[in-house]
Amino acid sequence: MFSSPLHLPAFLRIRFSIFVLFLISLGCATSQPHKVGPSKESLVFKTIGADELVVFVHGLKGDPVRTWTQEKENFFWPQGLFEDPSFSGADVLSFGYESQCGAPLEIPKIARQLRKTVNELLEKNRYASISFVAHSLGGAVVREFKLNEHHHLDQMVPLGNVVMLATPNSGGRLLNFVSYHCNEPARGNPMGLRDYLITVSDRWNKRFKVAGQDEAGYYASGFEMVPLISMGKVVEKDSAVALSQTAQGFIKNHPQMARPNGRGDPLYLWVRQQLLDSEPDPRVRTLTDAEVIRIEEVVRQLQTELTGTDREPALKLIDDGRIDEALAFIYQRDAGEDPSAQARDRFIKAQFHELNFDQRNALANYKSAVQRAPQNSTYTKETGLYLLVLGKFDEASEYLQNTPGKELRSVESRHPKIAVHWKGLGDEARTRGDDKQAIEYYEKALDSFLQTVGPDHPLVTEIWSHLGLVRFRNGDHDAAIENWDKAVNGDLRLYGEDHPNLASLWNHLGSAWLAKEELDKALEFFEKALERNQINYGSNNEQAAFGLSQIGDIWRKKGDGEKAIEFYEQAEESYLAVYGPEHPNLAALWNNLGSALRARGDFDQAIHNYEKALRVNQKTLGPDHAQVGRDLNNLGAALSSKEEYDRAIAFFEQARVIFEKAGMTRSSETVRRNIKAVRKNKSLLKANSSPTP
Repeated sequence: MFSSPLHLPAFLRIRFSIFVLFLISLGCATSQPHKVGPSKESLVFKTIGADELVVFVHGLKGDPVRTWTQEKENFFWPQGLFEDPSFSGADVLSFGYESQCGAPLEIPKIARQLRKTVNELLEKNRYASISFVAHSLGGAVVREFKLNEHHHLDQMVPLGNVVMLATPNSGGRLLNFVSYHCNEPARGNPMGLRDYLITVSDRWNKRFKVAGQDEAGYYASGFEMVPLISMGKVVEKDSAVALSQTAQGFIKNHPQMARPNGRGDPLYLWVRQQLLDSEPDPRVRTLTDAEVIRIEEVVRQLQTELTGTDREPALKLIDDGRIDEALAFIYQRDAGEDPSAQARDRFIKAQFHELNFDQRNALANYKSAVQRAPQNSTYTKETGLYLLVLGKFDEASEYLQNTPGKELRSVESRHPKIAVHWKGLGDEARTRGDDKQAIEYYEKALDSFLQTVGPDHPLVTEIWSHLGLVRFRNGDHDAAIENWDKAVNGDLRLYGEDHPNLASLWNHLGSAWLAKEELDKALEFFEKALERNQINYGSNNEQAAFGLSQIGDIWRKKGDGEKAIEFYEQAEESYLAVYGPEHPNLAALWNNLGSALRARGDFDQAIHNYEKALRVNQKTLGPDHAQVGRDLNNLGAALSSKEEYDRAIAFFEQARVIFEKAGMTRSSETVRRNIKAVRKNKSLLKANSSPTP
């Protein structure tokens, strides 16, 4: 079921022929030609005794050869990997399938075809594992294979590592993706993809989130950092990295994410590292969020600067990830004698050096541009911003002070690295409880991000969420609701409704409305969060347990004790599955359940739950903790309701001692009143039960 190499382009036929001779000289074998699908063909590179299989899966309108071929270098990635000594014991399959535009794309059908193709190989080989490299929508094919086809293989072969390159993994932001591939406008649910991705995410979460991500396997994602001039990035970072344990950005556009320039290309080295579980290659630079934002900004500036000029071919080299060649091309251009032209030339060179992470030459050229055109505020501003990137704040201020007043006031707030720094300071302040300082830093970071990356960025929604937490903690429930609403709207645009972030935010909103005693609004949000968490993770998870507990609280406040008990008992089952029987969250739940049972008149069960809460809190919090005092007070109240006054007084006295030690005067006085009331009731009971003389 595999194609003959005669179907390859001429340059690959030559390489393949040489490669076959090489294999024969080593006593190896290549695959026999078999056709697959109506018009697309797969290609396999085989070696005798292979114990691993690496499968390349192309995306929409892709091709098992063309997708993976860097034509300038005559480098066909699957073949290059097969020839890599580190993969000497592996067969390499470049899987092909029909993937046309127009009709809904039948990804489950493609996944079945993939299974049949792998089964053909399994007839002659027993592999220890199967790993995948998937580009674009090929990642969805691999997910479908894992969900529904992997366990139907003729032999049970473990799934190895999966590397997804520029794969859309969430249901949002698909319009550019389909517009790019199909060369036509896309609206709503293009080719059924949005609905499919939401559905596959639901199935994925139900299958793997409960058991843990380890059962799903190891997933790494590479994402594009170079936008196409016509439409920007085809797959946004947040969608590309949604499922991954690790992620890496590359200075390449969407198609070039499948076309490394050879085995020394950072993309090839990184994928190789992910497949082998090897140590990171020092030639692959791990990028921070701030660097990703800065690089994208520089690429946009270069696109504006060079489009329509004699230097425009350098943009194509950037798209290909050939920064060195682009830089060499720029250096071949003659800037002439005009100082302003020379300044522009140095400025462009500085940006190319920055893309190449050559700090010394980037900074030298930025400064040279300023020297030649000191009145150009763009040059002085960008030089100052780059000095900020390098952490040279004092020197940066010397350049930024030459920027016009309005621009100067906004420079720091517009710089992504400073924004990330402010967010970090906000997180630190929130953790140590300095809420006023946290709000100040978060608002600065938010202002910066909104100006540089806009509202639809994961860090923006994260800041809205953190601001909500701080404001809720300070009792400003209206402001918290406003912040969390903005976070919800941002995450909906970024990820769609299937993302776990939404459930967490809905729980936050439920808590805020509950604090405002808006019980119906609170119930609405808790129920939405509960439904999504149960879809994502199953019934037994922390978020679902929290939601069930809160819904129980609401029904108790609404006066429906039976419904409250029903939800508390479901929450108990979830918490026990997640934490085991000795967790403070369970103790809090047992106290609430005890109170609901006591209100129903089921005193023995109420006491049983209070006693469980007391044991957990004494063990986890210590015998003198205030919560232990509350547990003892609850037990006293329940025993008093049963008219077991001596036992009730004993528990109340223990609670009083704890509260007095803790300096909790009001709680101590409340317990004293309880003791006084119980003693009075005891006297009345004794008087009523005494025989009449």
